Amino acid sequence: QDLCNGKEYLCGVGNYRPGWMQRFATSRYYAVAFGALGVFQGAYRTYLVATLSTFEKRFSMSSRRSSIITIADDIGPILATFVLILCVRRASKPNVVAVGMLLSFLGALASALPYSVYGKGTHLMGTTGSSGTGLQIQFCGGSNIDATQCSGKREFHGAMLPFAFLFAGNFLNGLGGTAYYVIGTTYMDDNVKKTYSALYFGFAYAFRLMGPLFGFFIASLCLSFPEDPLDEPGLDIRDPRWIGAWWVGYLVIAMGIFVCVLPMFFFPKKIRPNAEANKTGSTEREDTSFKAERWGGLPNVAFFLLCFLGAMCALHRLSRNPICVFKTLGNVTAFIALAGYSFSFPKYTEHQFSLSASRASLFGGPTYILSNVIGAILGSFFVHKVRPRPRIIASHQVLVIVVAVAGILGLMSIRCGSVQYPLTHDSEE
Repeated sequence: QDLCNGKEYLCGVGNYRPGWMQRFATSRYYAVAFGALGVFQGAYRTYLVATLSTFEKRFSMSSRRSSIITIADDIGPILATFVLILCVRRASKPNVVAVGMLLSFLGALASALPYSVYGKGTHLMGTTGSSGTGLQIQFCGGSNIDATQCSGKREFHGAMLPFAFLFAGNFLNGLGGTAYYVIGTTYMDDNVKKTYSALYFGFAYAFRLMGPLFGFFIASLCLSFPEDPLDEPGLDIRDPRWIGAWWVGYLVIAMGIFVCVLPMFFFPKKIRPNAEANKTGSTEREDTSFKAERWGGLPNVAFFLLCFLGAMCALHRLSRNPICVFKTLGNVTAFIALAGYSFSFPKYTEHQFSLSASRASLFGGPTYILSNVIGAILGSFFVHKVRPRPRIIASHQVLVIVVAVAGILGLMSIRCGSVQYPLTHDSEE
């Protein structure tokens, strides 16, 4: 048993734990690997948001289905959290994170599958007439258009399969993200000295926010190329019929996740033997083995039952903590208020200001992500050096939220004129 416990602190896989690899069994190297994974895992969501309008245009998909796709990664964590609660104590946390990231890897590949199945789109490549209105049937209400053509749903009959691929990809990414954020941060908290925890978490959070910024950047780059990069469509990027290479970024993200996830399999189950959480884990394992004898030698049944009961007791204690409850309610309220804004901002700027999808992605990303990165870095250093009281930190959060609400109210007062399309408004000509 001592030999098994010693292996818990050694880098490697199975019985392969060479001496040269043990230099990497530190929280510093784990933070680097964890941050690199966070860049690519976080890039998926913003890349999806930035390319969703192009995906809608390519497969004639409604915005209603797009909104369903965006909530797929919120469904996954709800299901995965209960499983992680039951198995996290026995399993190696880095391995759980690695398996979760492999799910995100599969999700990124699934999101690129519609291009492999359908190829490039040609339904928008109509010839433009002298009036510049493009295809003959563009708007309802014309004298030469039958009313039945406008009464039903104009959605592409084959859009269900691309919708399923993208929904499954985002769902798998949500499952992987749960393992990354819940288990990965817990492992870091267990193996980092408390005096450096703010610095480590600030570093990890900054890297996590670099992921969304990277997602917008790669979306802007990919959408500047045609859907088939080897075939020039003969259209300008500002042409409404232009469809960018929306699928290429998913492959880049998948490759990045796969490369960065490999080191995660080699990290030990525990790093710091003197950490209080690691000592507690050993005590709980011995206590579980003792209690398993009372269950007729069924350690798995006893272990999972004890973990479940322990999780319920922990949730009950948290529900009686007013600070935790109000903080959670505040986060939920902020997410409800800002989720639609963050998801639709690239699409809104693209249509309202007549920008290409590439420029809209590049414009939308840095505006509200760079400030988060700067705040995370400066805040972590401030907490590490000054160590302010909780009341000061809470007051700062309230002040920032008040300023943010004032800014959003200011945006609501700005009115933009409606976009005028040909033959859709009154004109003497």
